[in-house]
Amino acid sequence: MKDESYELKPEEAMTVKEGLEQKYTDYVAKNQDPYGHGVILATAIWAKNIDEGMDFGEVIYSDKLGITGFMAGCAAQAIAFYHPKGEEFRKFWNEHNGVEPEKDKGGVVNPAIITIDTGEHKDER
Repeated sequence: MKDESYELKPEEAMTVKEGLEQKYTDYVAKNQDPYGHGVILATAIWAKNIDEGMDFGEVIYSDKLGITGFMAGCAAQAIAFYHPKGEEFRKFWNEHNGVEPEKDKGGVVNPAIITIDTGEHKDER
């Protein structure tokens, strides 16, 4: 079964904050290579689902594109910057990715940057 969300036109799918329409159009135009377009498409799908009232916890798994963690972070950044519910989404995203609300400094976490602790190299000081 074909997922109709792949048919979205990113420039038409996202509700954009007033005054940022041209910046968003430029952002979409500059990201037409396959990797960048994947980010744009995931962002559009997430934005459409936010607009339809989907819970943020479901939104971040709704694209079914198999995007990388870095791509997801880029999509989250775009939602945070361009979408009217961006700040609310940004706070959810950061907390979902381990940033406690009281330590949130206003940026967007990119989950591709991780630390893996195997427990093998503990500092014995």
